[in-house]
Amino acid sequence: MSSSAVSAVGTFMKSPLVSWAKTFQDEEKKILEYRCLCDGLFIYNMWLEIDPHPPYHGISSSTDDLATRVRNLDIILHNIKAFYEEVLGQLLLIKVPDILTLAKLHDEQSSVGEMEILLLLILGCAVQCERKEHFIEIIKSMDLEIQHKIVDYIQKITDNPESIWISEWNELPLVPPEDQEHMYNLLVQHLRRLVKEKDELSQRVIQSALQNLCFTSGTSTLSPTSSTSIDKSHLIVELADVKARLRKLQQEVEEKNEGITELKEELEKSKESQCKLRQENLELIQDALTAKTYRDEIDILKERETMKDMEDYVWKLDLNSWKNKAALEN
Repeated sequence: MSSSAVSAVGTFMKSPLVSWAKTFQDEEKKILEYRCLCDGLFIYNMWLEIDPHPPYHGISSSTDDLATRVRNLDIILHNIKAFYEEVLGQLLLIKVPDILTLAKLHDEQSSVGEMEILLLLILGCAVQCERKEHFIEIIKSMDLEIQHKIVDYIQKITDNPESIWISEWNELPLVPPEDQEHMYNLLVQHLRRLVKEKDELSQRVIQSALQNLCFTSGTSTLSPTSSTSIDKSHLIVELADVKARLRKLQQEVEEKNEGITELKEELEKSKESQCKLRQENLELIQDALTAKTYRDEIDILKERETMKDMEDYVWKLDLNSWKNKAALEN
């Protein structure tokens, strides 16, 4: 094992995720080793604390061979995915860990990265399960710096559309209007990634099948290992899982497209109504201005007529006064 691999494993075993995983140990247990995480036994016992009645069973305590370790980790992964989908109502979008890499017990960076994802998924279940208060209290009792880092991990796996897709987001009206475009773009990104993963897995399955065929026919010039059939079996399972997630995402994208089309039509109608109302408003304003002008002109005419009437009345008074004066003089 290279010095860089030793460093990667050593650093990981001191990480906040592993510190949290160690809280599941009995006090009298010995130091937790990286191999104990990779064989599936310790992690399965962690899982039983979160979900005491998992739907998938059959964990083997004898983990000396690769096939058993793969089977153990596969059972754990199936329980995790079932918990997210059936209990939490969440679809995993984050790439699930490569259990074959973990089961091979390679103390290298790629293996450490896969284990980090596995523990992250379990952490997300722990803080959302029925015993979440218990697990949150345990986290609060840990070192403050570790608490902050674990909170960052929790935020990464809960209510994060880049990692999971909650059932509420399946209904477009439930998504805030300002987030709809962002969520749609994320769906498209996830869809592209899943299509790419599906193609890569299909190619790997074909290559594994060809290697197996060459081996069984005796024409292979390579020295096949005992893990070939396991690789193929695991890849087929992983491919089926990716296809299922791809179908779900395609259906969701189609539903979102229909919703967006309906919203666009409603928006166009709203714009047309707004333009019509604006035009009517302008016409009403113009009519109001015209009416005011007419009222002003009427007031002026009334004032002029009143003045004329007063002048006529004064003239008549003057005339009568003059007549009366003339009569008196006569």
